[in-house]
Amino acid sequence: MKKLVILVVAIGLISGGYFLLNSNKTSNSVDSIVTPQTEATPSPFTQVGPTSSAKEFFITGKNFTFTPSTITVKKGDTVKITFKSEGGAHDLTIPDFNVQTNILQSGKEEIIQFTADKTGTFEYFCSVGNHKQMGMKGQLVVQ
Repeated sequence: MKKLVILVVAIGLISGGYFLLNSNKTSNSVDSIVTPQTEATPSPFTQVGPTSSAKEFFITGKNFTFTPSTITVKKGDTVKITFKSEGGAHDLTIPDFNVQTNILQSGKEEIIQFTADKTGTFEYFCSVGNHKQMGMKGQLVVQ
């Protein structure tokens, strides 16, 4: 009887150890899988910072306007702008904060992020061709 109990305990220990080893292998193999990201490649002017307390804006650029044309934040805010181009190729440029999207074809979008580290009213615009001169501009107000 003693031998049977020892055999059952040994089988249980071996089975449990085998299960633990295989569950770790499965977990490790899943952890090692890399999921490709499909975000646009940031332009060399894009600054990326923390996203936890960002003020988010969605700006659409089309011939020859931005919607919205004015956005307001407070000094020190992290500003996250998702820019979407419609009706042609456009970008969004804010030179006072050294941020700019790539030139995007209609239907494409890109995210830029920066810290509003100075107060004032700053112009943003489309730098493609003469779009800015045709009225494709807006204002970033930092209070």
